[in-house]
Amino acid sequence: MIRYYLYQWQAKGNLQGLWFARAASDETLNLEALSEHMHSHNCPYSQGTILGVLRDAVKCTKELLLEGKKVKFDNLALFSVGIKGTGVLNQKEYSVQKNVDGLRLLARATGDLSTTRLFLDSQLKEVKYYGEGTVIDDTPNDGTDNTGGGEPSGSGEPSGGGSDNSGSGEPSGGGEDYYE
Repeated sequence: MIRYYLYQWQAKGNLQGLWFARAASDETLNLEALSEHMHSHNCPYSQGTILGVLRDAVKCTKELLLEGKKVKFDNLALFSVGIKGTGVLNQKEYSVQKNVDGLRLLARATGDLSTTRLFLDSQLKEVKYYGEGTVIDDTPNDGTDNTGGGEPSGSGEPSGGGSDNSGSGEPSGGGEDYYE
């Protein structure tokens, strides 16, 4: 069940005043909790072994991204680095110092975890949200939860979420330029 809350876009522009759904999460699992969860699925490997492999995967993924490579976790995500910056009219005027504002970690769903498949397999439920880790789930479950079947996210409307976890509060596609 994916819980969401509604928020109103406050920034000036053509989105100002519109309401959007934003995914709400009441828990963040670290690698230790993930390894414990994986071990609970009757995995033949100990929780410690799983944790070690996950830590190595994280370390190596970062190392490879910094070498300019993409890393694909089949049926999960393709990780890559994107460059945030501004453009110039003349190629000769481009300067990393003047035109690159920063880097972003990009993660795109792959395989069985495509954004369309995720949307079709999900159920949504509105909750009251009061900040990271504080979800008040007081909505009655009367069987009217929205279950897939609509427009997948990426339909051009802001989702309020996204995979970059930048905390910018901007809807997806909020006007920043990203290059890969």
